[in-house]
Parts: sequence; C-alpha cells; structure tokens
Amino acid sequence: MSLSQKHSNLTLVPWFNRNEWDYVYENAYSDHKEQQVKALDLLKVWKLRTPVLPAGVEGTLVILEAILTNDSLLTVEQLCHLYAIGIMRFLNLSAANSEKQGDFARTSMKNELPKWLIILRHDIAHGHQIPSLSSLRMGLEYGLQWLKEKYWEPQCNILRDYVAIEECATEDLAVFLSVYVQVKMESFKNKGISEKAVQNIILRSIIQMSDYGPVGVEILEEMIKQSLPLGQNKSGIGDCLKNVLVTDNALLFGKPESAKIDVEFKKLWSELLNILQEKKLLFVLIGKLYDITIDIEVSHTLKSVAALWIYEILLSLFALKYSKDNENVSISNYIELYSYDTYVQEALRFQEQVLKSFNSYSLYFIEMLLKYNENSDSFIVDTLSLIKHDNSDIKNVTDKIFTLDDLNLEETFEDTLGSIGNSPNINVSRCVRKIVGQQKWTKIEDTSIFANCPFGVLPHQIDLKHPFILM
Repeated sequence: MSLSQKHSNLTLVPWFNRNEWDYVYENAYSDHKEQQVKALDLLKVWKLRTPVLPAGVEGTLVILEAILTNDSLLTVEQLCHLYAIGIMRFLNLSAANSEKQGDFARTSMKNELPKWLIILRHDIAHGHQIPSLSSLRMGLEYGLQWLKEKYWEPQCNILRDYVAIEECATEDLAVFLSVYVQVKMESFKNKGISEKAVQNIILRSIIQMSDYGPVGVEILEEMIKQSLPLGQNKSGIGDCLKNVLVTDNALLFGKPESAKIDVEFKKLWSELLNILQEKKLLFVLIGKLYDITIDIEVSHTLKSVAALWIYEILLSLFALKYSKDNENVSISNYIELYSYDTYVQEALRFQEQVLKSFNSYSLYFIEMLLKYNENSDSFIVDTLSLIKHDNSDIKNVTDKIFTLDDLNLEETFEDTLGSIGNSPNINVSRCVRKIVGQQKWTKIEDTSIFANCPFGVLPHQIDLKHPFILM
C-alpha cells in the first residue's frame, strides 16, 4: 500500500523533516559557493527519493545545477547552451507551466515574471543564435531570487512536520502523556509545583530527555502535540487516552461536589484539551469517557465524573460554536477552546449511540449534546420528557450488588401465611407449621399440613383470586 493511501490528507515530501528543509533553504541562498553545493547535493537526494518534486524545489535544483557548473571545464558556447537549457526548464517546470498549450506568456505575466525574461526565453527557443552568456547568467540569478520570493519564503511560514503515527509513536505519546498527568496531578494535590519538582518527575520517567536540558510543562505539551498527528490512527490514540487520561488518577480523580467538576481542576486540563481540539480528537476522548458510563464494573462515582466531563467538553464546544456566530449568546464557566473545529459527523453518531443505549448517567450531558447538534426545540423537549419519565424511578444509585442472601425469607413466609388466612376454605391453624430447610431433602411423613389444599393449588393461591381453579 502506498504512503498516500495509508496517510490521507497528508502530502508525501522528500525531506526528512523541517530541519532538513531549512538546511537546504539556507544553503541554497548562501553567498558562499561551498554552501550552495551542499544544498545542491541534498536536492539531488530529494530527487532520488521523489522523482516528481514540488515545482519550487525542482526549479531550484535546475538553476543551482546550472550556476554551480565548473565553467573552467567548458567553452563559452557550451556554457551558454547549459544556461539556456536551465532557463527553459526553470520557466517550463516552475514559473510558467500550464495545462493549456499557448498560455506561456499569459501565465508568465500572471506570475509576475519580467517581460525581458519572457523575451530571453523566446530567443532561446526560436532564435537562430543563443543569447549572450551574461544575459543567460542574469536570467538564472533572477530565477533563483524569484523562487525565493514565490516558494521558499511562503513555505517557510507555513511548513510544519507531520509524522505518520505508528506503534512506536503511540508508545511515545503514552510516555509523554503519563509524565504530563503526573506533573499536573502533583501540582493539583500540592496547590502548585516547583520547576525543580517538574524536572525530577520528567527525568525520572524519561531518561533520554536529559539530553535536551531543562524541560518544562510547555515543552512537554509540545511533545504531546507532536505525537498526535492530525486525524491518524484514532484507535491507537483512543486506547492511549483511555489507559492514561481516563482514569481515577487523572480526569476521573476525586468526587465532584454539587454534580460539577471543580473549577481549578478544569483549568488544570485546559491546555491538554486544547491540544486534542487542535488535532480534532476531542470526540475520541468523549467516546472513551462514555465507555466508562456504560461499564457495569465501574463504580457509580467514576461513572458520574466521566459523565460530567462529557458535559464540560460539550459545553466548551457549544460555546466555541455559537459564541463565534452569535455575540448575544452568553455562556459562562466553560473551558475556552482556541481552535475552531466542529465535529458534525462525530457528534451526530455520538447522539445516536447515546439515545440507543441510554442510562441514568446520560442525563448529565444529553441536553447539551442535543443543543450542540442543533436539534429543534420541540425535539429536545420531547426527548428530555421521555428520558426523564423513563428514569423517574431511579432515586438512589449505589455500588452494592444484591444477592439472595439479602432477602428476609422469614418475613416473606409470614406474609404468605397472612394472605392465606383471608381464604375461608383454608384452615390456617393447620398450616402454620414451619418447614425448616436442611442441607439434604427429607420426606415429609405428616401430610396434614396440606389439608384443604386440592391437588394443583398452592397455599397462596386463593379461589377468589383464581376463579379457574377448581376447589
């Protein structure tokens, strides 16, 4: 499978990382020929890695290869032909390429190429004589500066690394996230944490980071961000979030008061939530929190905290979505998100999942979810009314699992005798003898206790209540 198929929405490039790209850029435009030769050598390596280079890179390779030719080994005529070919290839591949024939002049003017360069190219292609060496040299030097303005400088402002996440990258994410959680929880429990304590936690967990020098929380957050490529391997990332973040030692820590997440505790995780928002992974986290609310092996407290976090995240997304479009919308006490990304399909799928398998913990966040998905007011009212009616019998939820040992069998037996006593056809005095359970079955010799109980009718079955039983 090709790389483009494995990693959609990403562009496969020949450079290893941004540092390698910067190295070529800086050396290509150096005033020293030796530095330009280094850039040319690496450009040739890129050409071997990816035969079809970006137009700006291809043009830079063509021009540098012509300019850096050892002119002492060639005649002036040979050098003129070499420069002429360089100008032609630069213009055709980088500056004035078009899908339509005959559009060269128009495309060149659109790309802000000077008229003299267009005439120079015309003379090369159609003239009987090659232009002078100085004119050709000037054309190449102008082309190199044009590429700097049109390709290298704009790309320098927007180019960034994307690493295809694999198993090793997920392991790195787990390590960085685990250390980040330790630092944050230590800070929350102790009402603050010193830089030295942060260093000790980081270096104790990530030995190889000692080579980087002092590493603070901000650098740790950047490492987490770099370990979260956009839209890739959400399953692996989700498992990592579940194992490290969605635990009682992280997001699910403590017991919420008044059915709310503590304000300071929310602020503690705001930067991490913004990182997940930037990478479009907030609904991956919501999904893992929801799994907690439907897990029968998880305690009531953890389920409640997970449901409250779902509400807080949905509230933040709702505020981001509607405060941007409507200044009159007033929402308070939410985690501010900076990156404006919506989750249309993910939110609708989550709504369908919640409504299909609704439980009492969904009451914490269902209204906010319905509002975020822009359901009509009537649908929201009807849905909430139906849900609250179905859950009206749920008063108190405890973590205790009841068994048969919790039943009071003696009270049950006496209640049965009481109901028998209301029947005129049954002599209660002959039925009050208790049958005491033993470890083994024993045959009852005295059958008098079954007097006035016709075959097929038990003591608690009364003829008035069962008219089809013949007494």
